[in-house]
Amino acid sequence: MREAGFAEHAVGLWQAILELTLFQSGTIDSATAREEVLSAFMDFWDSEVARVGEVGAKGWRSGHNTLLEPRSFTPRLRVNSKSIFASWMSCEREHIHNARLPARSLDEENDDPYRVVLSTDLREVLSLVWGLASTDVLVDSFLYFCHLPPIAFSNDSKKTNHWMGDSFLRNEFMSSSDPALDRWVHKWNTNTRTTASVPVHFQNFVHSFDTLFADHEAWFSSIGPWATAVLNSQSDVDPEWVSKVLRSLVEAMPRNDHLAAYSIAVEFACDRIKAAKYAKSLLKKRPSSLWLYNVYALIERRSGNLEAADRVWETTLSMSQNSKMFTEREKADSVLLWHTYIWEMLEAGSLDYVSYLFNSIPQSSPSLKAPVDPKQYIFSPTSLLKTHNLLSDIQEALLAAGKANTFVACVDCLAILAYLSKSRDLNKALQPYSNAFDRLATLPVQFESFRSVSIELLHQARARLLYYHARTSSIYKHSQIRALLADSISLFPHNTIFLSLFAWNESRFRIEERVRDTIMDITTKAHNRADQILTTQVPITSHLFSIFTELNRPIYAGSTPHSVRAAFEKAIGDQDPSTPTHHNTVSTARSSLTLWKLYILFELSQHDINRAKDVFYRGMRACPWSKELIMLAFSHLRADIIQERYPGASRKGDGMNFLELRSVYNVLIEKELRIHVDIEDELDELVAEMQQKTAALGLPIAMPEDADSEDERMQL
Repeated sequence: MREAGFAEHAVGLWQAILELTLFQSGTIDSATAREEVLSAFMDFWDSEVARVGEVGAKGWRSGHNTLLEPRSFTPRLRVNSKSIFASWMSCEREHIHNARLPARSLDEENDDPYRVVLSTDLREVLSLVWGLASTDVLVDSFLYFCHLPPIAFSNDSKKTNHWMGDSFLRNEFMSSSDPALDRWVHKWNTNTRTTASVPVHFQNFVHSFDTLFADHEAWFSSIGPWATAVLNSQSDVDPEWVSKVLRSLVEAMPRNDHLAAYSIAVEFACDRIKAAKYAKSLLKKRPSSLWLYNVYALIERRSGNLEAADRVWETTLSMSQNSKMFTEREKADSVLLWHTYIWEMLEAGSLDYVSYLFNSIPQSSPSLKAPVDPKQYIFSPTSLLKTHNLLSDIQEALLAAGKANTFVACVDCLAILAYLSKSRDLNKALQPYSNAFDRLATLPVQFESFRSVSIELLHQARARLLYYHARTSSIYKHSQIRALLADSISLFPHNTIFLSLFAWNESRFRIEERVRDTIMDITTKAHNRADQILTTQVPITSHLFSIFTELNRPIYAGSTPHSVRAAFEKAIGDQDPSTPTHHNTVSTARSSLTLWKLYILFELSQHDINRAKDVFYRGMRACPWSKELIMLAFSHLRADIIQERYPGASRKGDGMNFLELRSVYNVLIEKELRIHVDIEDELDELVAEMQQKTAALGLPIAMPEDADSEDERMQL
């Protein structure tokens, strides 16, 4: 619905679903009661008070929602007949941005009937959400709608994590206004080869606490790519609305600290000052949440307030051990604070201080101030044994409690402890991970969901330590890093953390063929993974990663425009009439708007305009519901834009002229996609003028193709 241009209707549906399922009062126990509830909800909707995500919204059940002030929208731009399509595109963009949220009947806008979402528009869809078995799945579904990653800490995360590779869902790149390919597919160079987290836009991994607040230069960031994508005027997602909805969800789920931490992470990506204030306000309501204290400390540190962050960590760790407000189950979460702080110090290069932190873990009231006595930086046999035994006990408690994130954090602490206490011996550091894998293998079948998530998180934690070791140690075995990453890829072939690190590790030694072979394998074969639901479809993220690596492969390693096209065609999976290669595979991503857009941008980067136009028409046939894909004709393929961006000598073909663009515009009408600014009459007048001028000169009249004939050419 949103991709067809009806963004406010899509948002309105989500508002209705969330209000009905999470903010209704009482329970529904019969069909009659359901009808009564639905009728009451229709009355609530038609009252046009503030709804979830809007200013003053308290939730349907509160009964104290405020009426919104009527909005007015005065367009700044006007259509100019002298540059009809260029000016229309700007006007259309202005209206699209204004229409991201539903309007109200009293708004002083225009007479567009689609701007107001009526209760009658909702009834049929709302009947589908009765009796939802899992609130977690609903929340993750909403996050996907907002182009955000799922929350990986619930029992249903195994199910929703698979959606990260769905070619229909992962279309967040369509709202980018960037005209070139480089913005989305960064090229590696001598500088960026020092970091493995370059293809951050192609995420497919378990989003843990480590990635929610990660510094993208040191590790993979969950929210950073989202902020980059939506904080622009062309985004189809309103980040302020998303933030408000998440805050409302946090209020509706007062015991879900994972959601609260996630909400703060989203806020932090948009506005750091607001995020700090929000974290403080949540801590006043949840003073026993160690997760939130850890979040607040990390926000302070990311904002440059190092001393304030240290005070939060020190006070919280001391309080967690001595205060009666924490249960034994909650106290076990303190390992997450130690883990976060230890990694912050590791990345800062303060290895001696990390040793001191480990020595402080067994203390009931730890002091995190740097000690005066240098002996406190050294592991003694006694202190090492105390710390190791305590962490081992906590690990068992977390395993029994089924807390995947904190369990993995504890294992990681044991690995880092072994790493530092054994003179940065990587083999010693790997042992705690192996022990944890063995321990998870003994769990009964009812722990399968916890086990599968924990195993992947453990592999990600191990990969992080490998990455740190490779970046900071002057002596290490390249083959050992490769073998360990290959082991992770064999279990989780589409995890982009492992793929990125593998490609980065090989590129440092200019060994490119292993990367190509690995990517070829994962995008061709169906892997029999125990936790895989759809074994026949390769995730779109893997295809995009394949294209990324091909674009970054040096010429001497066999990278050519033809090899890049082959990667695109393999992902699409259908027959390209312009190439002899046919990729008939179930791993097709033909419904991926992102893939088609990147393919068009690639051909434009090669200055091959004819190919770009061919790919554009193929994309329209494959995804006839997408307005944004069709809009590329006006924003990227227009003749004047092509002439300006691509020199004539190197250009193959010309951009779309008036008649071609007129035909594309007719497709928007024929497919009944949303058009905010109708210029059909203006186009007819211009065509009539052109015909008159042509007739006056005695030239044959070239009639433009009508909508029907153009539509026939673009049929599926």
